[in-house]
Amino acid sequence: MLDSDVLRSLEAEKWLAEDDFELTQDFPQAKVARQAREEAAPSEYRSVLFEKAGPIFVSHVCTPPRSQLITLLRLSGAKVTDSVHRAYLYIGDESHADKTSVKPLWVLDCISHQELLPLDDYILSDSYKPKTSKSPEF
Repeated sequence: MLDSDVLRSLEAEKWLAEDDFELTQDFPQAKVARQAREEAAPSEYRSVLFEKAGPIFVSHVCTPPRSQLITLLRLSGAKVTDSVHRAYLYIGDESHADKTSVKPLWVLDCISHQELLPLDDYILSDSYKPKTSKSPEF
């Protein structure tokens, strides 16, 4: 949503329809996700995107912050565990020797595409050094 879109809603004195403001060129699955949400009763809608990913552990060392990733994962149907030993996937900025370790970007990309993407491009190796973000959101 752009600032001009917010101003249009302000002028109309109500929030305008969401579909007018979707960035479908950059995020083509945004419309699909919105439509699924709208078709379900509000109390019944539940994303199942990460449901088949198995238990996921999110490291305390990751960008975006752990709490934000956990929220995104849970809202998208993931089973998040606080025990690294119970997890199938380990998400963080460093690899874990005993687990399939992936970059946090995998979570964000899966949500953007609304599908579980292959892990291959996101696997962490011992030599991986994450880029630090200057974004105030992180």
